Amino acid sequence: MPWRESNLEHSPIVRWGGSICGKFGIPFTVNNPDASIYMLDGTSVYDLTREEIETILGKAVLLDGPAAMILAGMGYSELMGVEVKEGDDELRYDYEKFSDDAQLNGNSVGKRHYALRNIAKSVKRLVPLSSTVRVLSTYIASEWYNSQEEKNVSPAITAFENSRGGRVAVYAQDNMIITSGLKCFMSDIRKEQFVHILSWLGNHQLPAYTLNGVDTYLLYGHDATTGEHIAAIFNLSQDDVEEPRMFFDFGQPDSIKYLTDEGEWKPLRFQYDNEVTILGITLKTMMPLVLRIVV
Repeated sequence: MPWRESNLEHSPIVRWGGSICGKFGIPFTVNNPDASIYMLDGTSVYDLTREEIETILGKAVLLDGPAAMILAGMGYSELMGVEVKEGDDELRYDYEKFSDDAQLNGNSVGKRHYALRNIAKSVKRLVPLSSTVRVLSTYIASEWYNSQEEKNVSPAITAFENSRGGRVAVYAQDNMIITSGLKCFMSDIRKEQFVHILSWLGNHQLPAYTLNGVDTYLLYGHDATTGEHIAAIFNLSQDDVEEPRMFFDFGQPDSIKYLTDEGEWKPLRFQYDNEVTILGITLKTMMPLVLRIVV
């Protein structure tokens, strides 16, 4: 989203960016006017003019529940594809079930995502306004422990292409809650879904991301003078990662070099299999791995 000083009041933390994309190993930028995807959460909407809001809704945007509810209150429900209402005691669930939408859920179709606990008021109730709204996952309540009977409580994530050609994805949860220890977003199956949603929003594959679960951060860019791609991978988990795996939208690299502890660039052995680049090195905890990639 556009950055201005008032963001310090409404958006002190870039949650979609550092707290979510970061943990998922997906590079992102802040205050990029040429961005193909916008991400808004919480009260950050208050920092935008109506002209900026309508421009964003006509492009591609990912919203959390509070941001979507503010936009609904401003009259933008039809452009989001959903009405958004406050959560209540009836909005309690046992797990989140992913739909069979393979385009946007990838290999996570049909899977269940369990949260450690849920707080009803941290979830907004999404009400789809038409059959063209794609419900990617639904909050489910069980009648009793281990019951086979499922009760659909409310959509958890929706995706919609509006009349202006904009693409909008809404996640019912409050990002402030999910990044404060509830862990109801972070998992491998969520990352799989998240990558596919972002690719759909931007109408192209993500340029690069890691394939080693959560807490593997990635900085990524392109050096226009040399034509090389530059990547820096940070393993902030508690365990070393053997042979880290990467996705690059350009396909198979011609060669890769890594920066040694002595400040020298040395060739890095790698394998390429089924669109995945497998690096022949150990990604140690808290030690950055800097790469120069030639295509």
